[in-house]
Amino acid sequence: MGGRSLLVVGHANCLRALISRIQGNLSDEDLPSLGVPNALPLVYEFDATGAPIPDLPDRCYIRPLDAHYLGDACVAFKELDADGSGSLDASEFDQSEYCTVVVDDDERGAVTGLTDDCGERLLREADNNNDGAVDFNEYMNWLHLEDRPHERGRSYRDT
Repeated sequence: MGGRSLLVVGHANCLRALISRIQGNLSDEDLPSLGVPNALPLVYEFDATGAPIPDLPDRCYIRPLDAHYLGDACVAFKELDADGSGSLDASEFDQSEYCTVVVDDDERGAVTGLTDDCGERLLREADNNNDGAVDFNEYMNWLHLEDRPHERGRSYRDT
């Protein structure tokens, strides 16, 4: 309220509890699935009354959070999340750079999907809680698996 910045560092469950107090619009059912990846800053900005400002321009938000993430990982996740649900399913993986290849067709570049079950395989690999969807936290964990080629433009087939 005094216009100063505050840095809070903690473990995921403690941060989830703090997030639920800050936002107030989250149900107990929302809390376990909140994407709070390790070492990725989550920034809340507040109005004059102390309420979070949820939609600042040029910021990356992943709902249901009213805070934005710093860095490019949020932007990459949102590009994959075609339906804007806040989680990825097999079809969204299928349409991603992880499951597509560029085929050179007489000097014309054409993007084609892989014919195997790439999206389903990636979903099984990344879905830690087996709920059939990959939230932002699971996505970040999946990206940081040892030897994961997560440079943009690499396909799952390259692994």
